[in-house]
Amino acid sequence: MKKVTLQLMSCIKKGLRRDFLKKPGFLILFLLMVPFAGWFSLVSAQEHYVNPFRGKGIVVVTDGSPASLAGLSVLMGVQEFSLRGIVVTRPAAGKSTEAFLKKVPKGVRIPSILTEEKSIPCGDSIILTCLAPLNSIPARLLAEKFWYRILVFDKADEEFQRPGKGGTASAVDVILPAGNLSLPPDGFLPADYRKNGIAGLWHRYAYKETNPAIQYELLAAYLLFPEVFDMKPSVSDPTLAKTVDYDTAMLRSMVAEILTGQYRPGEGVALAGFPTDPSLYKYDVRAMMDETIRKFGLDEWKACVLTDEIHGHLGIYSIVGAKMGIRARDYFHAGTDKLRVVTYGGSKPPKSCLNDGLQASTGATIGQGLITVASVEEALPQADFSYEGKTIRIRLKEEYKRQIENDISRGIVKYGLLNAGYWKMVRSQALDYWKNWDRNLIFEIIELPTQ
Repeated sequence: MKKVTLQLMSCIKKGLRRDFLKKPGFLILFLLMVPFAGWFSLVSAQEHYVNPFRGKGIVVVTDGSPASLAGLSVLMGVQEFSLRGIVVTRPAAGKSTEAFLKKVPKGVRIPSILTEEKSIPCGDSIILTCLAPLNSIPARLLAEKFWYRILVFDKADEEFQRPGKGGTASAVDVILPAGNLSLPPDGFLPADYRKNGIAGLWHRYAYKETNPAIQYELLAAYLLFPEVFDMKPSVSDPTLAKTVDYDTAMLRSMVAEILTGQYRPGEGVALAGFPTDPSLYKYDVRAMMDETIRKFGLDEWKACVLTDEIHGHLGIYSIVGAKMGIRARDYFHAGTDKLRVVTYGGSKPPKSCLNDGLQASTGATIGQGLITVASVEEALPQADFSYEGKTIRIRLKEEYKRQIENDISRGIVKYGLLNAGYWKMVRSQALDYWKNWDRNLIFEIIELPTQ
């Protein structure tokens, strides 16, 4: 059984191939392993739910109808979505779509209408999002091209049929209407939003329908919050899933928040988005907030803020650790909880403060079992980061180390050690480094041999 278990784990790690799935023994083997599901959860305890659509590109299919273009306006209004182009189902749809795009508010990126076959991007990084009835979608898109996912809104609860269904078919998610999705005749949005921006554009097209209702807008909500939808795989086609249920009231609220700009982007666990209201921050942090986020991005801001709160004070090496962890994630293009970290910050402050910043920025926490504090005679502001078989060492450059040492020495001479004046100095210096030190400049990166 142990040998079989290891073989199955190997297959899972490499990705289950379709030819393996076709083997008759696979189902029996899988059923035998169900009792060991808890054991598998221990093996991959550091994993957590991640939106599978985040970071993918989107190709939209539209029939040019008001309902379809209303759905397109919602997709265009969400900053996470990278719209790679629009495919129209017929020439008349092209004209109405062009007219729609001319009305898009300034500042919103307008995708191109893709007329040539070779210009339509596809592959495992692209989602085909169908804002059109199934019978109008070009067959070549469903059968001849491979997509990461095909998303369909279908009013009829019938088995999805596609041409060329078989071994090369892309996975399909069908979203069905559930509950009351009709729009009130007196307006779905507050009056302030019915004429301006993306919300105004959506309102104009959604209410052109004879019986206006939330339809294709559900696909945008599904891309953002797939965990809200209960999906059931088809018995006859394992690559096909359709909605079983979802909270209609919740979905209506989501669509309204997207349209009115109240939707908060982000990959939080308990938070829908990270707080960016200046009034929530201390005055000295608030004063530098906008400029720092503009220069270094929200990911670094989030990492530094979490570090400060966990660490218990605004520290110099903890800020360095936060910036170092974000730099490592940049290097590997990796999300949180993905890197293994060996820190050389030791276990004594102030350099051990580096460790808190590393944990907050990478998610390689002690609880996840992804961080190790190396046993060293002299603590150093450096760490090793491993991801997908590759390891790098990131360390603070000598000139920045000397600046920290000199700043701390001057502070001790002026204020003494570990008194109110000292901690005020540390906070001031940490704020200065947080605001001005660029993570792309202050570190050196060394690629280490693969072990």
